[in-house]
Amino acid sequence: MRKILTTVILLAALAGLAFGGWKLYDSFRAAAWEIEAGEALEPSVVTEPPDQGDAAGGSDGSGGGTGGESGGGARPKERMPFDRLRSVNQDIVGWLKVDGTEINYPVAQAADNEYYLYWDVNRRRSIFGALFLDYRDRPDFSDFSNVIYGHHIVNSSKMFQTLTRFKEQSFFETNRGGTLYTPETTYDLELFAVLLTSPYDDVFEYAFPTPAAQQAHLDHIREKAMYYREIGVTTADRLLVLSTCSYEYTEARTIVVARLADQGMP
Repeated sequence: MRKILTTVILLAALAGLAFGGWKLYDSFRAAAWEIEAGEALEPSVVTEPPDQGDAAGGSDGSGGGTGGESGGGARPKERMPFDRLRSVNQDIVGWLKVDGTEINYPVAQAADNEYYLYWDVNRRRSIFGALFLDYRDRPDFSDFSNVIYGHHIVNSSKMFQTLTRFKEQSFFETNRGGTLYTPETTYDLELFAVLLTSPYDDVFEYAFPTPAAQQAHLDHIREKAMYYREIGVTTADRLLVLSTCSYEYTEARTIVVARLADQGMP
């Protein structure tokens, strides 16, 4: 009887080790997939010179949107090769970079807000998932408020983990921008607010039937912000809301809000 019991215990222990080993392997495999996906999809940004009219300031005075910068001319414009990206995954609607972080990833959009929690942009199972635009938002980022979600994986710098650095005031004050590339145009990001809130907060609202509703949304962001930078945001602007998990309390979310400033090019 004792021999049988010992055998059962030994088999149970071996089964536990095998299961633990498989889970560890699966985690490493998912991480490897994500690295492969990032390497496969990392495009070279194509930099184009500004239009001659922009470089010269434009006879109508409207050219050279950055004429106040050193050098006096407009900066070069950038775009991404979306034909190549969409040959990998038609769900890709943009590419996001955030200054001061490791965020430099494609953005996908599915028919719900679940799929890209568990699958990467190569449609492979992944603990990191992918950055994704809320399924209720227009894929060209033309809504008043556009929300991108991404995982915060502890002990990893992937996806939106480094977005949480903006909870440090000095980091928020130092890092003010980023870039959103889309098939239609390229946007500069002007970061102006950081919030720590729940997933049920009105910051995730997507329907704004009137300018008054839009203004109420802007007021809500200002009131709830941990840090806020006055950049003159109005209801005529479009917002990009970046959201990731946080761990100060159950279901906490770190939110960074930016204004989209169109570079004016495809």
